[in-house]
Amino acid sequence: MRYFEVNGLDAGRRVGYGTFNTDHSAYIRILETEEEKMEHMRGMYKTSPKAFAEWKEWCMYVHLLTDIFGTLEDPKEFDEEKLFAKD
Repeated sequence: MRYFEVNGLDAGRRVGYGTFNTDHSAYIRILETEEEKMEHMRGMYKTSPKAFAEWKEWCMYVHLLTDIFGTLEDPKEFDEEKLFAKD
């Protein structure tokens, strides 16, 4: 299920990391370097790729971290599978 297909999903905290969606977004926002941001997101992705994909879409839907992901209307290139692939 895609985040924006159901009204009120955010209230139910049923996508991504649930109640921690905003915590992750706020933490990434305060990190100073791109490396720190990518490292945090890499950890999130490795914990649960499905939750990461939902969280990314949620961020795009509510216009958080638009410098990284863009918006649903104007997405930016961000391929987590390629970026976070195992070496």
